Amino acid sequence: MLLTLAPVLFAAPPPSYHLAWSDEFNGAALDTNQWDYWLAGRRRNAVNTPEAVSFNGSNLVITTYTSNRVHYSAFIATDRKFRPRYGYWEASIKWSDTNGIWSAFWMQSPTMGANHDDPQASGSEIDIAEHRYMDGKSNNIAGQVQVNLHWNGYGAGAKSCGSGNAGNGLATGFHTYGFLWTTNAYEFQIDGAPVYHGGAAPVSQSPEWVILGSEVDDTSTTWAGFIPAGGYGDPGTSAAKLTVDYIRYYAPDAEVPDKIPANPTPTRQP
Repeated sequence: MLLTLAPVLFAAPPPSYHLAWSDEFNGAALDTNQWDYWLAGRRRNAVNTPEAVSFNGSNLVITTYTSNRVHYSAFIATDRKFRPRYGYWEASIKWSDTNGIWSAFWMQSPTMGANHDDPQASGSEIDIAEHRYMDGKSNNIAGQVQVNLHWNGYGAGAKSCGSGNAGNGLATGFHTYGFLWTTNAYEFQIDGAPVYHGGAAPVSQSPEWVILGSEVDDTSTTWAGFIPAGGYGDPGTSAAKLTVDYIRYYAPDAEVPDKIPANPTPTRQP
């Protein structure tokens, strides 16, 4: 869906790119022409539910909360609605994670890991920005994010690389996270400044969908610290929120992005 937008600070696509898809999150409900609630039900230490998704008139808010000792959160994704290949993605995000949670702006290929001999064709998991409040050694890293790339599936042949902790001062306020994806290169940005170029990762040649959401987990890994003993509070009091002002996709002028509503069954992240 093409929207015409007034210029906004940090919305800075490269030359020869045009706005092809966006959501400003100014409505009162999720635009299901563009998004689905993704991976509903039990995932790791939480239950994904549409009840965790709300709108405040200008932002998407995904709240992680606890009710009757069960933790809840959510993902939204463009999986069957919009799967472009190449281009420039940008989102304005405010993180409010705490122990046992991480939030992310990321992408996924429907065939990730299908062919280890051709990981470019199979595509990748592209974590444009993963945010944690605490790492597994109890270090406060709320002011930083990580870029992470995964390919060849999630089994024995899985491979990955990443930026390590990047950025500073990201614990408060909105910041922009940009991802430029061409046929042979990646560039990841924070507030318009490059922070990572993909390391050893093969560049995905597969259409991919975009995902916004939060994870709760401290059993299979302590990557994000431990879940608080009392949980996160109910939906009205929880401060654990992923807040998104906008997300925009700019397509290269030389290529019309693929929009594929019916692809193979998506690869599920472990």
